[in-house]
Amino acid sequence: EDGSRLPETVPFDVCDWSGPASVGKLNVQLIKILEYRLRLDLVEDECNPILNAVKGAVKQWEPLAQVIRDLAKSNDVDQSIRLCSNLWKNSAVAQLIYAGFNPKDVHILNQLAALCSSDLNKLNEKYNVTVRESRRAFGIVDSTHILKPGQIFFQYRGEGNSEIQVIEGPVAVYRNPCYHPGDLRVLEAIDHPELRRRYNNVVVFPSMMRKMPNGDLEDLHQRPHSDEMAGGDLDGDHYMVIWAPRLVPKQNVEAAIYVEFKPRLACDVTLCKKTAKPLPQEAMVQLIHFFVYYAAKLDNIGTINAKHTKYCETVGINHPDSWKLAVLVSKAMDAAKTGEDLTNEEGALTNPEPPATHSRNQTQRMKLETALG
Repeated sequence: EDGSRLPETVPFDVCDWSGPASVGKLNVQLIKILEYRLRLDLVEDECNPILNAVKGAVKQWEPLAQVIRDLAKSNDVDQSIRLCSNLWKNSAVAQLIYAGFNPKDVHILNQLAALCSSDLNKLNEKYNVTVRESRRAFGIVDSTHILKPGQIFFQYRGEGNSEIQVIEGPVAVYRNPCYHPGDLRVLEAIDHPELRRRYNNVVVFPSMMRKMPNGDLEDLHQRPHSDEMAGGDLDGDHYMVIWAPRLVPKQNVEAAIYVEFKPRLACDVTLCKKTAKPLPQEAMVQLIHFFVYYAAKLDNIGTINAKHTKYCETVGINHPDSWKLAVLVSKAMDAAKTGEDLTNEEGALTNPEPPATHSRNQTQRMKLETALG
């Protein structure tokens, strides 16, 4: 604005970039949320769609070990190429087969068996179920202010020379970690020529600003959709978009409130770094205490996650204590940056007890009827 010229070279670092959107996968936490949210929409005697999705994934993997064993008996190059193209197209073993190595080679078969075993373990332990009608991509804000609250824009191109696909209609959007039922948001994906021209392989969220006829922007004073998803933002977070009709809930539930914890330091560390001034002794002591204390005590994500799982199995994901633990997980993820001590909050929640109206057999039957049972 003052007429000064920028330097000819401006150094900067690239942390990551948006490429072909990858297919999304479910996990334990998301399956719990989807199961609860979708059950709210079910009519009597209707099948549980998330339970069917998990069972279907298991059935698809059952014959895989037999296929790999059969490759040891025959020299079926086409079968090996199809297997790698469908499941492990970016793996090292796929590159070896594409380059002409014999799929019957012991080294190739061992790598295929290891990939199969790894994926089966992920399915059995972490329930990483692939959802074909989904993609994972960076989230960004709509700088054109075309999108309205409740809308997103998403077009993607798969790997290779696949055509660009524009998603329209109801979608379920979330980011990891995803523990609270309200972390998964139901939004409307729309198409627009200007957005199609500008954005590809990114999830575009509304800016929550309305463009006035005179060109000015009016703040709508609404909570950003990204913040509704486990307190996310648009500074590099990945979001998953699901448009499979059977896996998109019909309605939203209230999102959790994630209050940002601001650490209290004796001085502004960032300012000292910019001005090359030495840190005051008091601030240095605070930083050293934080790093030592975090390594010893604050890194309790695993403990809170295990307790959340126990509460969900015993009293349900919609129980107030389960909600508290969902918020604690988000805080624990940021504890390395904020220094917030969650020990007292987490310790206040004792081991859950089944509702008094449920017998032991009823509780066990409830677990077996769930997708993770």
